[in-house]
Amino acid sequence: MEWFADLLKHYPELAIFLTLAFGFWIGKFKIGKFSLGTVTSVLLVGVLIGQLHIDIGAPIKSVFFRFFLPWDIVLVRSSFAG
Repeated sequence: MEWFADLLKHYPELAIFLTLAFGFWIGKFKIGKFSLGTVTSVLLVGVLIGQLHIDIGAPIKSVFFRFFLPWDIVLVRSSFAG
């Protein structure tokens, strides 16, 4: 398992994409009427992978922040549209 942690530390982009992939995969499962959903699943997988202390570089952080920013603006505008 240590080789996997070393791989993710060496390629932090892989850690981000695996977090998204596993989160979406886990989010599809249902137990009876209960489902975590994709958002919760991605957050939980992110917390688990975050325990490996992977250092994400500044350029990668800014790219993913810019992916998030337009959605944040849309959600804020729609919540005040009333």
